[in-house]
Amino acid sequence: MPLSPSALSPSATDRQLLAALPLTAQILRAWARGGSEIGTIDPGHGPAAATLLAQNRMLGLTGDLLIQTVPTAAVIEIVQGFRRLTAQMNGAGLLSMRRLMTAMRGLTDPVVVYKGVVLQQHLYGTPFARPASDIDILTRPSAYRAVSSHLQRAGYDLDRHTDTLWWRWFLAEQQFRDNAGSQTVDLHHRLQQPGCPMPRRTERLIACASPTSFLGGEVLTFRDDHALLVAAMSVAKALHHREPAGRYVSDAERFLRRLSPEDWSRLDKEAIDMGLGRTLDLAVRCVDVVFETIPPGQRRDILPKVSDVALRDMVLAPGQARWIRRRELLRALCDKPSDAISAWMLMAASETARRAS
Repeated sequence: MPLSPSALSPSATDRQLLAALPLTAQILRAWARGGSEIGTIDPGHGPAAATLLAQNRMLGLTGDLLIQTVPTAAVIEIVQGFRRLTAQMNGAGLLSMRRLMTAMRGLTDPVVVYKGVVLQQHLYGTPFARPASDIDILTRPSAYRAVSSHLQRAGYDLDRHTDTLWWRWFLAEQQFRDNAGSQTVDLHHRLQQPGCPMPRRTERLIACASPTSFLGGEVLTFRDDHALLVAAMSVAKALHHREPAGRYVSDAERFLRRLSPEDWSRLDKEAIDMGLGRTLDLAVRCVDVVFETIPPGQRRDILPKVSDVALRDMVLAPGQARWIRRRELLRALCDKPSDAISAWMLMAASETARRAS
């Protein structure tokens, strides 16, 4: 669910947002380094930088640093408003997770919980890192109907607008909500949507998932290299839809910073085996242009005609960026030229189904 910038910060013009991009990047890089040295800045850019950070759902994590850099009443008000919204949404999310964990007892088919408050706790040490509006869970295609029926028997109602061919097959998900008015549960049987390369071996992702302690119980979560590939897919999807991608790039950065040189080699092999080699390359390059934390020997050359500044703008300020064509992005993301043809055919079929639904 997109967050409305107007609900979090004063309106900002395209010119103001573009002017605030250097400060936004400085804040993000300083936060990633764990430092506080920003250098000379124009405090007038503070509210627009807060807008960009809010749109990328990074304001909660970087708000203290922004306030330290631009200690104005306007910036403080924006940061506090964002954090109140995060507390409200994620507090509801934690209650929803507790109810879902109870509802999933007795399931014999594996269900992986990913994104949302569970991922935030793992990556940032808090379930209140950024607003989370729903709960994403994944099961095998062969188990999808059984898990869906189990949720409905447990009191979760299927949202009828998601009971269409487009949702079930092309988006590969449906939405459920319990009668307590909790957050939506998105049940997936596949990862990634038409318009971007999909993983070849979703079954392997589920088979390699392991239990993680959460809220006094356990949930299945992806192992770290697979969770990183899921974050990379989210980066690609956000760029395809021309939406702010900062939060997904941040997730990728948190995972990548943990890697040893040997881990990098294993990650590249796993990504290639999954058909996500170039998707990983794009995420790594986005981390490099936004946070500048990628080791020199691991930088990637995907989209060579797009400058670092242009790619940074595409990630952080898509409404103000100069964009390449979606066809060019998809070609760059596909590991093989034939994959691009299949992906385009699937995207065209998806659009036809969407219009018919």
